[in-house]
Amino acid sequence: MEVHYNSSRTGVRLIGPKPQWARRDGGEAGLHPSNIHDNAYAFGAVDFTGDMPVILGPDGPSLGGFVSPATVITADLWKLGQLRSGDKVRFIPIALADAVSLEALQTASISNLIPSSLEVQTFLPETAIFAKIPAKHRKDEAIIRLAGDHFMLVEYGEQHLDLGLRFKVHALMQWLHDQHLDGIRELTPGVRSLQIHYNPQVISAAQLVEQLTRGEERLRSHLNELKVPSRIVHLLILG
Repeated sequence: MEVHYNSSRTGVRLIGPKPQWARRDGGEAGLHPSNIHDNAYAFGAVDFTGDMPVILGPDGPSLGGFVSPATVITADLWKLGQLRSGDKVRFIPIALADAVSLEALQTASISNLIPSSLEVQTFLPETAIFAKIPAKHRKDEAIIRLAGDHFMLVEYGEQHLDLGLRFKVHALMQWLHDQHLDGIRELTPGVRSLQIHYNPQVISAAQLVEQLTRGEERLRSHLNELKVPSRIVHLLILG
C-alpha cells in the first residue's frame, strides 16, 4: 500500500486495493459494510472509513463507527512517524507472544543502549475471536477480540441497539474498575462493547481473560441486583 498525501498525526491514509467485504452493508450501523455501532479504537488501529484504510495516529479519534481489522504492534508504532507521502507500507501478521517480546526487547534496548533483535514468523490466526465467555442466550455471550498487543475488546450480542447490552457493558466496566488490577490503564465503553487498554508486560492477555470470565460470572449471578447511578436534568425551552 502507498501512503496518501492527506496524512498527518491524526491518521496515515493508505492507497491500495478495494477490500472484498463479507457483507452488503452495516445493518443498523449504516449503509456501508465498514459501518459498525461505535466502539473504541486502539492506538495504531487500521481503520476502514469506507473502502480507504487509515492507520490512526496519536491525535486520531478514540472511538467511532468503522471496522478496524488490524492494529500496528506497539514496538512498531514509532515507524508511523517516519512515513511520508508516496512511501510504501506492507503489513505482516505476527503472533501476540512475539509482539509482546518485541516490545520488551525494545524497552530494554532503549534503557541499556544496546541493540537487540528477535526473529519472528508470520502468523495467521484461524479466527479473529481470541476467546469466548459462553452463555445460555446468544446475546449474553461475551466475545473477546484482540486490538493489537495492548488492547482487548469485549463484545456482547449482535449488531443491534440494545439498552440491556449497554447496561451490561457499564456493569462490567464498573466491576473491573473496582478490582484495581495491575496493568489496566483505561476502560472505554462503546454501544455494545468495552475496550480494555492494558500493559501486557504486567498482565497477560490470558490472565485478563481469566479476570473477565470471573467478572462475567459474578455479574450474571447478581444482574438483577445491579443499579446504575443516574440523574434527572431539567432543560428550559422557549415556546
